[in-house]
Amino acid sequence: MTEEKKKVKRKSTKVEKKEVEKEGKFTKREKIFIGVAIFTLIATAILCYILFGSKYHAYRAKWGINLPGSLQEVVSIKGKEDNFGTYNTYHVFKFEKEETVGDIVEWTKKDKGTVQYSNYKEATEEWLNVLNVKEKDRPNFEDLDYFYVNDEKSNEMILLKDGKNKKIYLLEYFMGEE
Repeated sequence: MTEEKKKVKRKSTKVEKKEVEKEGKFTKREKIFIGVAIFTLIATAILCYILFGSKYHAYRAKWGINLPGSLQEVVSIKGKEDNFGTYNTYHVFKFEKEETVGDIVEWTKKDKGTVQYSNYKEATEEWLNVLNVKEKDRPNFEDLDYFYVNDEKSNEMILLKDGKNKKIYLLEYFMGEE
């Protein structure tokens, strides 16, 4: 072996020894990077929990309502799409305490009209008929609180609260794509 090759080999051996000695120790820059990475991971987890903590986060995203995770879904029906892509969904939730649902939305006793119907009861009955919902799973319209919202595409959502039987009825009507 020539003299030059021996020097190169000796230098690389010294570098390898330093790297072996350095193993397990972090520089200040590496410690800061690890700290920032851990902080970012924790902050992301907290943000995800806040945004999507409830299993009903889709309703918050679509309609702006925040259904509490303590609700128990007892009925869920999604209708079939027609040729135009129009369909309905229907959900019934049970709740234990009135306080858990009292502040979800601004409830009203007035039965107003929807985009297609003159009142909530008429819309609800029609949508439930389309979905073939059994009579026992339908709301009793004697003493309900209402909430209604629609969007720019004329999709609609009616939320009915039956405080006596501790149930919330959620109906959605989705228009097909234009």
